[in-house]
Amino acid sequence: MSNSVERSMGAPRVINAVFTDKTDNSVLETSDFIRLMVAQMQNQDFYNPADTSDMLNQIATISNMQRMQEMASYSKMSYAMSLVGKVVTASRFNVSGNLETTTGVVEKLSLVNNEYVFYIGDKKYTLQQIMEVSTGSEESTEEGSAGTE
Repeated sequence: MSNSVERSMGAPRVINAVFTDKTDNSVLETSDFIRLMVAQMQNQDFYNPADTSDMLNQIATISNMQRMQEMASYSKMSYAMSLVGKVVTASRFNVSGNLETTTGVVEKLSLVNNEYVFYIGDKKYTLQQIMEVSTGSEESTEEGSAGTE
């Protein structure tokens, strides 16, 4: 969405501003870079226009960023799929605040709301909750809050 703002003193000057409803500014997306580049082009000085090589460098940077994001996504997917059939130890805090640890074979993998969910027995764990991976076969176990080994 663009809004125009006029200067009250002197000759009116139209400035295009870009406003978004984005709440998470810690993640930059391709559309953010494109909006910025378009805003730069719209507001450039007529007598000193932007250099085309700068624009090409920005486009190349956007393209590289997209490829790096794709590679990271493929890498995460490949790693998650490689855990199926392996013995893992996963931990999470339950409702009462105790640490719940399960060791067993990853039987199934799902992608739910853009997050990988691992099924160990009848329990679901996320990738961040997996603490250890091994190739041996062990029975599923469950420990309480003590964290004893």
